[in-house]
Amino acid sequence: MIFDDVISRDEANIIENWFLYHGFPWYYNDVTVSPNSKFDTVAFDHPQFVHLFVKTENGIVTQNSEMTEYPLRLFRKFLSYMDLKEATLLRCKANLQMSVPNEERKYNIPHRDLDEEHYVLLYYVNDSDGDTFLFDNKFNITHTISPKKGRFVLFNGETYHAGRHPIESHTRILLNYDFKLPPGEKI
Repeated sequence: MIFDDVISRDEANIIENWFLYHGFPWYYNDVTVSPNSKFDTVAFDHPQFVHLFVKTENGIVTQNSEMTEYPLRLFRKFLSYMDLKEATLLRCKANLQMSVPNEERKYNIPHRDLDEEHYVLLYYVNDSDGDTFLFDNKFNITHTISPKKGRFVLFNGETYHAGRHPIESHTRILLNYDFKLPPGEKI
């Protein structure tokens, strides 16, 4: 599901500026997703910068950053928009991918974020190329979603997905939320 009208353009600009501020603490990862030889013929992987806001280890959810204000406020706003009363945030992180000019392959390595039942919510911080791809169980692309500042994308965490580093845009920035709903509740 794609949502383009959850927040105002002004709110989206504030969030984008916050992430692009020169003092924002990004951390280097030498891969986007751990390698998987099953996809080596069509997938590629390049470094990216991340910031982990919330994580779950051994069933305990903890804040991993002092900078969770905007990400958590945005998550609560989305839940309210969807009229969801409760949700447990399992992980929240930001990804910043730099341009990879002349990359001929299609996308990063298809993956699932977590091994447990959950939903994935993506929020695109900036306008960019570098689509997000969703796959069926045979790894055929079922949906291609273009990054658009202020856009949310929601899908079942069982869905394999992959992003693509931008080719023409300088950066592709998104927030990645993994969350679960109370037992018996579905979207």
